[in-house]
This record gives sequence, structure tokens and C-alpha cells, in this order.
Amino acid sequence: MQAWACLDLVYHMLRFYMKTERLTECADNSSASTLSNYHTKTLMLWACELKPRSWWTENLNLVRICVELLQTLSVWLTDTRCPHYFISNCNLLDNSFNVGSVASKLTSLDEDYLATWFIKYYVRQCAQLSARVIFYAYLMTSVLLRDFRMQFQRLFVGD
Repeated sequence: MQAWACLDLVYHMLRFYMKTERLTECADNSSASTLSNYHTKTLMLWACELKPRSWWTENLNLVRICVELLQTLSVWLTDTRCPHYFISNCNLLDNSFNVGSVASKLTSLDEDYLATWFIKYYVRQCAQLSARVIFYAYLMTSVLLRDFRMQFQRLFVGD
């Protein structure tokens, strides 16, 4: 697998996990800030810079990569520091973030749990979406072929 394809897939898996597990929502409906997709992007940017290409591609294990990145995010949350990638000395987290429960949830992740979670939620949804895309492509192709046949008959065969 190419490095860029691995990066893209890991980023998508992390975003899906964060959104599905509602780690980007405030659990107690307070006005506390929550994690956003930008925190995931920042995590990926730092990982791309700090991890060697081989970390992404050799002995490829997408779940292991996701677990390690989520563990890094957990450390950032525990330390209330998420270094901005583009602006030095800028922290994307402060005391207004509701990070305690999210950090503990991320800390407890392991490869077995996350692999099972990804199969149950991510792979199943991707398969369903793929089946829908194939079905809609079939329908669209059928409609286009029918229209093409009608147009062909009208133009070349006559009414």
C-alpha cells in the first residue's frame, strides 16, 4: 500500500471513530469546548512529520497505527496541550476543554478492542455504502442505457 493511501485511510478511520463514539460532543451539555476534526488533522500532521515513512508502510497494521495515534491524543488531552502544527507556541487546548472522560476512554484502547470496533462499525458501514453505490451505479447505467436505446431507435431506426 502506498504511504498516501495508508495516511488517507488512517485519517478517515480516526475521524469515523471520533464522530461515532461522540468524542467530539460534550457529554454533559455544558458549554465546555470539545474536540473537533481539526484536532484529528493536527494529530495526523504531527504524525506525518515525526514518524518515518516505514512506520506507516512496513508491517502495515492500520489498527496499530490508529491505537498509537489515539494514545498520543490521550497524552495531549491529559497534559492539556495540543501543539498547533502551523503556529509555534500555540496550544489548541485550554482549560475550557472537557477532556477528562475522552482522555480516559482513549487511554484504555487496545488493538483487540479497536479491531473489533472497526469491524463492527467501520467495515460494516463501508460495505453497506459500497453496496449502495454499486446498486445506484447499476440503476443509473440501466436508465442511461434505456435512454440511449430509445434515442438510438428514434434517430436511426425511426418511430
